[in-house]
Amino acid sequence: MALSLIGVQAAASVAVSTAALAQDDPAVQRGVPAEATAANAVLARERAIANAQRIAYQRYAAAVGRDPNASASTIESLVTSMVVEQERSTLNGYSGRYTVRFRGAGSSSSASAGTGASGAPAAPRPAPSGDNAAYVPPPGPPLNPVAALLDARTNFRSLEEWLALRRRLLAQPSVGSVEILAISTEGARLRIGLRTPPATAAQELAAGGIALAPAQPPVPGMPGPVPGSEWRVGLAGGA
Repeated sequence: MALSLIGVQAAASVAVSTAALAQDDPAVQRGVPAEATAANAVLARERAIANAQRIAYQRYAAAVGRDPNASASTIESLVTSMVVEQERSTLNGYSGRYTVRFRGAGSSSSASAGTGASGAPAAPRPAPSGDNAAYVPPPGPPLNPVAALLDARTNFRSLEEWLALRRRLLAQPSVGSVEILAISTEGARLRIGLRTPPATAAQELAAGGIALAPAQPPVPGMPGPVPGSEWRVGLAGGA
C-alpha cells in the first residue's frame, strides 16, 4: 500500500510539472537577473535593467527560434513590462530579479511556441541562418524607423521620477529609442530617436504626459528650433 501511495504521489508530481510547463509562455521570462555597478545608483540600475532585458530576450529568442542578436533599442521596443521580484541598491551598485514580458505575451502564438500538441515542451525552432537570418518581430503594430535624433536634457528629483519619465518615453509610439549620454543623481542628457518630426512628436508626447520643448526659443522668422539646438524633456507638470 505504501509503495502504491508513493507511486501515485510521484505520478501526480510529474503531472503538475507537465501542466506548469504546458502553461509556460516564452514571452514571459521570470527570475531574470539584473546586476551592474556604475558611478552612481541611478546609472547602475539603468545598466542592470538593460542587462536584464538582453538576458530575457536571449532566453525568449532561444525558445521561439528568433534572432538572439537584436539591438538594445529593438529589445526595448519589444518589452511591454518589467516587474520587480526583488532588488537591492548600494551607492554604486544594483542587483535584482525581474519578470520581463515581451510583446505577444499570453497570445496563442506565443503559448503554442512553448508546448507541443501532447502538452510536452516543444523543441525550439531552429534559428534562421544565411540569407534568411533577418529578424522577424513578434505580432504587434509595425515599427516605423527613426526619422530624427535630438539631444535633450532632463532634471529629476528622485530615481522614481527618472524611471517614470523613461518608462513613459519608451511607451510612446513616436519614440523609437532613448540613449543615455550622461546621467547623475539630479539629471541626465539623452539622445532621443523620434519616428515623427520633433514638433509633431512634442504634441504627441504632451498627450502622454511628457513635456518636450527646445531649450532655446525659436529664432524669429524660422519655422522651428535652430537645427542642432538642444531640447528639454520632462514629466508634464512635474508629475
